[in-house]
Amino acid sequence: MTNSEFRQLRTTAGIPQHEVAYRAGLDRTRIVLWERGHLQIRPEELEVLEAALFAIIADHRAKLSSLLNDRKPAAAAV
Repeated sequence: MTNSEFRQLRTTAGIPQHEVAYRAGLDRTRIVLWERGHLQIRPEELEVLEAALFAIIADHRAKLSSLLNDRKPAAAAV
């Protein structure tokens, strides 16, 4: 995944850099610089960033799914 693809996915999902950095165990500054094209990251860092981002997306999806399931209207009595 390129830096611009990563940034687009992260921002579209509404996930802040600090959340990805925390989950990945990396400094947020590295993510900022990499997303802007000012820094090259090592392949193992990219692997950790991708895993962190996808884990956060999965967590958000599970929470949304749970909220939506809780809001399903009850079946109409006939």
